Amino acid sequence: MSNLSLYDRLNDEKFNTLVKISYQKIIDDYRVSRFFCDDGRKEQFDALKALTKFIFQNNSTSSDECKASLTRFFMSAC
Repeated sequence: MSNLSLYDRLNDEKFNTLVKISYQKIIDDYRVSRFFCDDGRKEQFDALKALTKFIFQNNSTSSDECKASLTRFFMSAC
């Protein structure tokens, strides 16, 4: 088993595709998307990408940095 994080094992193209698909599922699901404004999509995508990268790098999800990243994502909603 490799000591590399999941983020390190994915190349940039695969990681970007994963985030794009995840973001599209958020936007396509009315139960979730209704909390997100139509404008600011780039900011929302970038915030999701940063959060996903943070988690995939094996960082602690209970750290203040993770909480700040999560807050940035949800605050970018509107």
